[in-house]
Amino acid sequence: MTALMQVKAETPPDATGGIPVKNFWHMLLYAWDRAVFLNRWNVEVDASPSLDALLASVLSKLVEQRLRIGLGRGGGHGAPISVETPTAG
Repeated sequence: MTALMQVKAETPPDATGGIPVKNFWHMLLYAWDRAVFLNRWNVEVDASPSLDALLASVLSKLVEQRLRIGLGRGGGHGAPISVETPTAG
C-alpha cells in the first residue's frame, strides 16, 4: 500500500501518464489532423489540471459557441431546436 501511495505522490498533477497535458493535447491535435488549432485553446490547455478536464472545457466552449450560432443553422439538417423556459403556474 505504501508503494502505491509513493507512485501517486511522484506523478505531477499536470501530467497524464507522465506526459504533460499540453504535450498530450498537441499529440492529439496532430493525430486528428487538426494542428491548425494548436494556438486556439492555449488558455484552456494551461488551466487544465488533467486531459479529461481539458477535453470537457473545450467541448463546453464549442457547444456554447454552437448554441450562440444556432443548432439548426449552417448544416441544413432540420429545423432549429428551440429551448423553452418553464413558466410558473
